[in-house]
Amino acid sequence: MTVNKKKNLLSLLIIIPVTVVFNYTLLWPGESSSLSQMLVSNLYDVKSIYEEKTLILAANSIYFIVLFHILFGTYIYKDFISNGAYIFTRLKSRKTWFYRKSFEIIKFSMIYSILFVGTLLALCSYYKKELPGADVLYTVFFCGFHAVFLLH
Repeated sequence: MTVNKKKNLLSLLIIIPVTVVFNYTLLWPGESSSLSQMLVSNLYDVKSIYEEKTLILAANSIYFIVLFHILFGTYIYKDFISNGAYIFTRLKSRKTWFYRKSFEIIKFSMIYSILFVGTLLALCSYYKKELPGADVLYTVFFCGFHAVFLLH
């Protein structure tokens, strides 16, 4: 494994302890809501506006977006630092290089989101002392898809 791959792997895995630290209150018993409601309420804030319930991204849940941008915000820029302007003269197709880098960032954001939502689900499941069912898996799919969408 190269140094860059190890660094990218560590950057992806850093979300697990950060999620545990930010959601440490889930380690102690408390409220009695369903597992899927707990997961959604930890990711989003549910507000009632004119008798309509709306999901709002809570300020305490933005840390995973900020952390991803800190860790991977300069991913393409690092090639310019190491190779300089010569990177475009050595390549056959600039589009291919750009698409490859873009898809790598998308891959990182998907893995990062899966780790984030999975860690949050594990914490909520530990808190509720129950295993996730089909309704929770639909919620996880929605939350994971939305997390990937937020990272772009």
